[in-house]
Amino acid sequence: MTKFSVTTVFSFFVANLSWHPRCSLRMWHGHFCNALGSSMKISENIDSWEGFWGKVKPLLRDRSHSFQIIFDYLDKVDNPFIVETGTYRETNNIAGDGMSTVLFDCYLEFKGGNGVSIDLDQEACKLSRESTKNIEIINEDSLTALSRIQGQADLLYLDSFDVDWDNHWPASTHHMKEFFSARNLLKDGTLVVVDDNYFDDSREHVGKGRV
Repeated sequence: MTKFSVTTVFSFFVANLSWHPRCSLRMWHGHFCNALGSSMKISENIDSWEGFWGKVKPLLRDRSHSFQIIFDYLDKVDNPFIVETGTYRETNNIAGDGMSTVLFDCYLEFKGGNGVSIDLDQEACKLSRESTKNIEIINEDSLTALSRIQGQADLLYLDSFDVDWDNHWPASTHHMKEFFSARNLLKDGTLVVVDDNYFDDSREHVGKGRV
């Protein structure tokens, strides 16, 4: 059996979980876009990833640090392959959802590479297909899709099961199953990120990465 190291990052967010501020970006050339409604629309008016990221990062608030780690890592990889579970599902909610699919698509647009995003929700997949052009959208159960995707991921981003903060075990268990389903996608150095985690008042780790 080949042994390799996998780096895991838990994407943390804290504070009031019900707070979803209204967000918008005013782009130069007079272009106005509501909180990353379309990555292609934004890319038309920004000539570099650094310019895009500088505008978007403050909107991510508590998620910004985790995404900074992700993109710093991807900067070291030529033509990265990104695999994501849980796709873009709601416009104008970057502070609430993070909208990782759109962020990854924009990164790949500027930097090169390709990606896959998996979701069971047909409407979410439709929105993602309309809003991205560098990510293949797969409408399927993530456990099935992860086991059959070809290639080796540079980034595995797990965020497919909505967490119930009063009972986070089902979501946490599901993401552990995803990790094992994706074992053939992992290689030495794959960055694995599990979204929706935080420490409660007793400093106990809760959320999707609990298991």
